[in-house]
Amino acid sequence: MSGTGIGTCTVTATKAADANYNATTATVNVTVSKAATTITISPPAAITLGQSVSVTATVAVTAPGSGTPSGTITISDGGATAGDTCTITLPATSCSLTPGAAGNQTLTATYAGDSSFTSSSASGSLAVGVRPTAITLTSSPNPSHVGELVSLTATVTLLPVTRSASDAGLTQAGDGVKVAAVPTGSVTFSDGATVLGTVPLDANGVATLAIWTLTQGAHTLSARYSGDASAAVATVTAAQQ
Repeated sequence: MSGTGIGTCTVTATKAADANYNATTATVNVTVSKAATTITISPPAAITLGQSVSVTATVAVTAPGSGTPSGTITISDGGATAGDTCTITLPATSCSLTPGAAGNQTLTATYAGDSSFTSSSASGSLAVGVRPTAITLTSSPNPSHVGELVSLTATVTLLPVTRSASDAGLTQAGDGVKVAAVPTGSVTFSDGATVLGTVPLDANGVATLAIWTLTQGAHTLSARYSGDASAAVATVTAAQQ
């Protein structure tokens, strides 16, 4: 006997009378439960913030159950932006996720279950690296005279990351939801080993410091960007006469 649905059914066995025995009937209630499932999630090891990643998840039926599950698998990194969640509709096995934060993310795959199979979940790890950055440093005037006011300007930009076909609608700087278009943080200006000052970046990713303490001779000026939760540290040097 094989079950055809979930729930409790009554099974009746009837024996007809013969020359030696009277007819008899027996009944038993049989409960047919949903078949249990397990789920496997297979994310890649690492990506850079702003990239999309294809996450694979599959559902298997636990013996003695059998059959083919239907429904959906939800993949989530726990974030709140649109790219932090994607959905697989079975029989597909993958969907595209675009994490909105850097760091070691825990991805959770949750199978919702259907009329014949139980829900299940599993987790995996994904390392999301900060965006690479570039920094430039200019000084004006250059050359300068002793005691003259010199303006140091550092500009920090986010570098492009490799995009997949699913990212066609995003700008390289970020879409304002998944990745900020301009880095935050601060820039520390130095003259050799001497720190001249630390200035926060403005809304355009620019930091400016005015100095008048340069001595006579050549100087090697540097600007070091601190980095932030989404962007990498960067350093640049420039010669000042």
